[in-house]
Amino acid sequence: MRWASAERSSRAVSLTKKPIEGQAFNCGFYEKTCRAAADRPRLGGVPAPLYLLEKSKFPFKSYWSTAAATPMPLIVVSPWECRDIHGKGRWAVKTDPSIPPANQGAIQAVTPSDVFSWPRPDAPLTMQSERTGIENKWFALTGRVVELKVEADGDLHIALHDATGDKPGVVVCEIPAKPQWCEIRTTVFSWTPTRFPFHTGSAKKLTFGQSPIITVIGKAYWDVGHAPKDQGNRRKYMPDYAVWEIHPVMKMEVQ
Repeated sequence: MRWASAERSSRAVSLTKKPIEGQAFNCGFYEKTCRAAADRPRLGGVPAPLYLLEKSKFPFKSYWSTAAATPMPLIVVSPWECRDIHGKGRWAVKTDPSIPPANQGAIQAVTPSDVFSWPRPDAPLTMQSERTGIENKWFALTGRVVELKVEADGDLHIALHDATGDKPGVVVCEIPAKPQWCEIRTTVFSWTPTRFPFHTGSAKKLTFGQSPIITVIGKAYWDVGHAPKDQGNRRKYMPDYAVWEIHPVMKMEVQ
């Protein structure tokens, strides 16, 4: 068995905006009508898709200067690199780069059904809340993979159910789209037939063959956006799923 880990990295990637074919617009640098594919932005090494130019989807007259109503789709360039990420709430918490403690006794082993039985947080949390209470503790969650998705904020979403038995409860683990999570994300994408680059305007489900049993290590995280009004540990639209997550995943072992 092999552990994949998140690592610190200072690598940065930038995307130079260039004019896009067939449209006159102000991209913040200049106005120009561009005809050649060679002058489009390079999204994952290929010219920007022409379907993005449809006026029904994108009002280019004001798009670049106003970030108008319809956002650009998420572009997944490689296992770890995403562009036009739509992340907002509790972003610093969700991308917390803290490394797991060396003392294994400081990491509590749990199953998805264990997490499903956890109570609500000690205090109300909002989209601006920092880590609090149990969110500062480390957990090693073991379960069978039952769902994979790429979220609109670039996170790689892994849903786990108990590896054995029929106890209820599914728990989500999230892996951010940053260089230090490259190894973990590459391992997860290797379970799928995914080809890069690809783009999506919302969460994209990934197909996979066998359902591996994995252990992920990370801190607990209360997903405010999925919490019901009573703040119970059942997602408001997916009651089989816990609101509590492991986020971000800092280590992963495939059994």
